[in-house]
Amino acid sequence: MKVFVKYTSEAEDRARVSLIDYRPDLLPEVELQNGIMIDYEEAKDVPTGKAAILYVNPLTGLAWYELKDRPLSQEELIRFLQKELEEAKANAARMSDIELALAELFSV
Repeated sequence: MKVFVKYTSEAEDRARVSLIDYRPDLLPEVELQNGIMIDYEEAKDVPTGKAAILYVNPLTGLAWYELKDRPLSQEELIRFLQKELEEAKANAARMSDIELALAELFSV
């Protein structure tokens, strides 16, 4: 899908996208002079704790994503802590089983 983007230049061939307009056909011609048209795809498979930042080469119109660290949301943090708790409980249960097996082994 073609979209219109505005960007902040970081180098001649690298710029961070600051605005995406999905309906460039509705923009006035003067506005279109302040950015470029690119082929756009949503970021896919972004890992938890990362943000996909859209970059563009203003010379070629080539776009790509870079993953940057970001803080976990409250929901993500809760899920992470729940998983950690479940793993700790499973490890504790395994340790208990090992302790019982050792006690039986050495009590004979």
